[in-house]
Amino acid sequence: MTVNGEVITEPAFKVTGKESVKLNDKRIHLQKNLVYVLLNKPKGYITTTDDPEGRQTVMELVEDAAEERLYPVGRLDRNTSGLLLLTNDGELAQKLAHPKHNVKKSTT
Repeated sequence: MTVNGEVITEPAFKVTGKESVKLNDKRIHLQKNLVYVLLNKPKGYITTTDDPEGRQTVMELVEDAAEERLYPVGRLDRNTSGLLLLTNDGELAQKLAHPKHNVKKSTT
């Protein structure tokens, strides 16, 4: 592991979050309070963070679930109900949603 380019060999090394921390040459992004919300989305709500047309969004259903800003992972049609993940964990969201990771989506 390196912190600001220097190799760290101590088992416990404190960082403030402003440092550049890398493990195996991959940057580690420090993020506090990762939040994961599973929502059984009812019909009639759209899967978006904001709708200029004023339709009901899934964000209205989870507005009191966490203080952190949440984002839906994937999409469900307005007239479809089903399980939806909302999170502030961008790395997980990317791994689940990006086609290059080949994560299968269930339609049942």
